[in-house]
Amino acid sequence: MQHWSPLLFDSPFCTYFKSGVSEVYSLSASSHCTPKSADLPRNLNCVSSNDGGAVNLGESPKGTGVFITFEGCEGCGKTEQSKQLYAWLNEEFPEINVVRTREPGGSHGAEQIRSLLLTGEVSSWLPQSELLLFYAARYDHWVHTILPVLEKGGIVVCDRFFDSSNAYQGWGHGLPEKYFVWLDQLLNDENSGHPCVPDITYVLCIDPAVGLKRSQARLQAGRSLGNETEDRFERIDVDFHKRVQAGYEHILKNNPDRCVRVDASRSIEEIHRDIVEDVKKKVSRQGYKPSHKKS
Repeated sequence: MQHWSPLLFDSPFCTYFKSGVSEVYSLSASSHCTPKSADLPRNLNCVSSNDGGAVNLGESPKGTGVFITFEGCEGCGKTEQSKQLYAWLNEEFPEINVVRTREPGGSHGAEQIRSLLLTGEVSSWLPQSELLLFYAARYDHWVHTILPVLEKGGIVVCDRFFDSSNAYQGWGHGLPEKYFVWLDQLLNDENSGHPCVPDITYVLCIDPAVGLKRSQARLQAGRSLGNETEDRFERIDVDFHKRVQAGYEHILKNNPDRCVRVDASRSIEEIHRDIVEDVKKKVSRQGYKPSHKKS
């Protein structure tokens, strides 16, 4: 039996460690808690990958870890894939601290902001106010959860990060680019020298209308169990979500060294297999080998 040691007992935000591996989430939530090219990244078994650029998994000379994020429109399956990759990394690299987290949320303060952003009326926030709230949560999350792990050579798997703000508040709501430039600069000015940019971002792509139906079915199932419904964005019209998907296409086009396109219309197993194969390539480039398992 695996034994878990809870930390921060007096907080609704807890971290659990097992064999040097941790997962971050809110107890109040459900159990899942520079453009370089104008070319689209190439496809590899329905997953785009880039063979250039080193990705450091585990301890590095500078003590920096690896930051992996999952992105996509509603219902694309990114939360499930972040869970699956976290479990695989946990098994393959038991000696490395691996943390799974999410946005908005992932720290005590950010989880409180999450409730403000994802529940209530669609009209609760002006787009500018919404953007500022997301970045307030992101700053708290980065400083208190993500950065400490990366500085010690760990791995962070995060469900959404700043690409979501660009896609949702930028492309969805139409906010100007200058807002994001200023806020991203603010975030990077306070990062103790570690770039506040993911090393790898998996963008799960699906027809927004199909994704919305998936998400709404999941939310309805949650309602039937009496769970709190975080559906504020799902209640926005489908045209908004089409603009969000267009935003992700733009992000993929302009960040081929970081972003990986994933065909999210396939099965969970197929998607996970391709993501794992992509991560393995980036691990092997560093000469870091998975642990040998007992037969």
